[in-house]
Amino acid sequence: MIKARLPRVSVIVHAAAGRDARSTLDSVLRQTIEDVEVLVAVPGTASPHEIEPLDGIDPRVALVVSPDTDLPARVRNRCLRVAKGNFVAFVEAGDQWRPDKLERQMNVMRESPRLAMSFTDAEGEGFQPSPERSLVARDGSEFLGALLRRHFVPLSGVMVRASALRVLDGFDESTRLRGFEDYEMWLRLAIRGDAVAAIPEPLARIAPPIADARRLREETARRTILRRIERRGPQLAPEHDHVLRNSLASTLRDIGCAWLGEARVHRSRRYFHTSIRTRPVQLRGYALLALSFLNKRLATRVVRRRLAR
Repeated sequence: MIKARLPRVSVIVHAAAGRDARSTLDSVLRQTIEDVEVLVAVPGTASPHEIEPLDGIDPRVALVVSPDTDLPARVRNRCLRVAKGNFVAFVEAGDQWRPDKLERQMNVMRESPRLAMSFTDAEGEGFQPSPERSLVARDGSEFLGALLRRHFVPLSGVMVRASALRVLDGFDESTRLRGFEDYEMWLRLAIRGDAVAAIPEPLARIAPPIADARRLREETARRTILRRIERRGPQLAPEHDHVLRNSLASTLRDIGCAWLGEARVHRSRRYFHTSIRTRPVQLRGYALLALSFLNKRLATRVVRRRLAR
């Protein structure tokens, strides 16, 4: 009996609505490692004309459609349940890989079997460089301390061992973490003390972010994640607990600044909508006042009729 050869790497492509997933698939299929399977996580908001160009372009590509949800964590977890590779790499639709990206990461992780995760540097308008990358060593302790200060790991540059993902039980599917579930997962991995390696070369290009992402929503999700990590107090070293408290304080300060900025906009909008909504009431009042000067009996009859309703 001949056993089918399992792929070495499972690549999960999140085909978010409004993103160019075809160009991303082309960069994945051009990798120097051909022993891969590509799982396209298709959310429920994807239209048929966005799905058709992705189907049948290569035997290694399979669509995993989630018609009942568009939550990124849930559609990615469905792909993780069917992934067969020893390693799992993630890429967002619209992002691009250099042809040697997977091979470089495979070589790094094979040299050190203790590594549970590796990530590369990135470039592009959708990525902001962070000095914390230089603090990452193969010791998970330094990675945790750097990650508590700032989220600097690009999802499209990550490769994780499938065994580590099974222990972590996938992404958190809470709607409050929408768009930031990867940050929460990397923190859980770092708390376990798993070794992580950073490749300081831009092997991925990140597309510009969607315009509707707001600073207040980002900081609120970060606060939720840090609160969850705070509940794991006994698992944190004293120096990490100090970093966590400082990060929480700065996050709350940023939330307050963002809230004050958006509160002015909301107050002006609320005043505008209220004035429009009450304008007919004011006009009716002016009409009744004018009617009372012309015909007092008719005005009294109209007012009594309105009060009787």
